[in-house]
Amino acid sequence: ETVQQAVDSSRDNNNDHIMIIPTDGGTARALTTSVDLNKDRLHVVGVGAGVNNQSYGITFNGFGTTAAGTPVDTELFNVTGAGVEIARIRVLGTMGTSGGGTVSNGLLRAGTGSSGTAHDLWVHDASFEWNQTTQSELAMVTTPGTVHGARFDNVWFGNASTGAESAGNAGLVQLPHGGKRWVFNDSTFVYNSGSVAVDQVIRAGTGATEYAMFKNCSFISLGTGLITS
Repeated sequence: ETVQQAVDSSRDNNNDHIMIIPTDGGTARALTTSVDLNKDRLHVVGVGAGVNNQSYGITFNGFGTTAAGTPVDTELFNVTGAGVEIARIRVLGTMGTSGGGTVSNGLLRAGTGSSGTAHDLWVHDASFEWNQTTQSELAMVTTPGTVHGARFDNVWFGNASTGAESAGNAGLVQLPHGGKRWVFNDSTFVYNSGSVAVDQVIRAGTGATEYAMFKNCSFISLGTGLITS
């Protein structure tokens, strides 16, 4: 059973848990479409693997680039349920444009849909990494609007590839426009700023943001360009 099949069979707003175990040999799970977490109070948790966020124990490998005629979704994980938990997994993939379309919403999208809005998203002990040398789309973690109360604990965000960004794009996290109270605790942001004049690790939202808080976080630059927040 795939994760999406488990989501589809879960109950809404009943605190159902989806437990993900490592594959034989620890190989990555290849995604062909996005995983839509569209149930409230749904918990997607990896079990049985090491606690290292960079471990390949439970890795989802993105669909990345495809040939023309093979369309791709615009994100790898799409959260539209409220109170969703994502824990102890690694999401690895590429973004950008290919013959099949554009992964324009990043590796994780906290958004809105017919099922609701991804308020109170909790992501912990996880890793999000794109593995390409160019990126001119949005950030790895994106949100289209008023999403409140997201929390990230012990999460690794990064790209160590050379020249990973283009000016004017947020490379790692796009904070919500009109959202508020996003908190990042004990998390690591790794970024290669490339050679353009100014790159952004975090792009702030506008509107009723109230605050975004970063507590005990590490920001690591591997490039020679400038980084702003």
